[in-house]
Amino acid sequence: MNCVKAMPNSKALLLVWISVATSSCSLLPTEADSVATEQVGKNKVELNQSTSAPVDPLTQQVLVLQAQPNRYLQNPAMQTLSDNDATRYQQAIALQKQGDNTKAKTILLALSQSYPQLSGLWLQLAQLVGPGEDSQQQRYLLNAVEANPNNYFAHNRLAWYWRQHGEFSQALKHYELALTAYPAFAETHLNKAILNDLYLGNKQAALQGYLLYQALVSQTGEPADKQVAGWIIDLQRQLQAQQAEFNRVSGSIKEANNESN
Repeated sequence: MNCVKAMPNSKALLLVWISVATSSCSLLPTEADSVATEQVGKNKVELNQSTSAPVDPLTQQVLVLQAQPNRYLQNPAMQTLSDNDATRYQQAIALQKQGDNTKAKTILLALSQSYPQLSGLWLQLAQLVGPGEDSQQQRYLLNAVEANPNNYFAHNRLAWYWRQHGEFSQALKHYELALTAYPAFAETHLNKAILNDLYLGNKQAALQGYLLYQALVSQTGEPADKQVAGWIIDLQRQLQAQQAEFNRVSGSIKEANNESN
């Protein structure tokens, strides 16, 4: 089917979009070095131990994930911007939106020298690098996770960087670090599922990741992602076909053994 053939490219493109979109949400280095509080608050669902209504295993898993702490928000940054420097930061963001990345980068680099422990600055700088500056992008991203190992946005972006460079084990490592910092981060569950699906060939893990992503999104009141729903159906068919082939081969081997006996 044509839609199936086009699927890998669409998944890869979605992975890039999510990596950029989610990391850009975390760039304002406030006292908690995060502006994700509102989004996290929306996604947070208490695990109600007293409910008598039956809960399916996937929903139960989601509730358990959402009941775990967000380490990024629980651990305040060691540094905070002064009022004047916060204004300069906003100027840099405005310049970036206007397409003047050079001036924006100059301001952010100056700020990063005074506030090296604000991981959001390094993450923002990583998004301003131009073509052929991969080593610089890597350095900025590594600075971001070193400054704040709980910055799951930075780990998500660094995982994307490694995936782009064919370092799939490193990509998986940083997706897992992102989920250690915030287990209910839906976008990383999706990105990790795409990695497992397209690059590692771990279809069962990919299916579980897609299902978790959809379930986490549904907790926010957002509609299910139709594209991801299609990937789930496709993966389920692939896994069923693999199981059928395994059963067929296993049966043939058993019959051959019986005949030889």
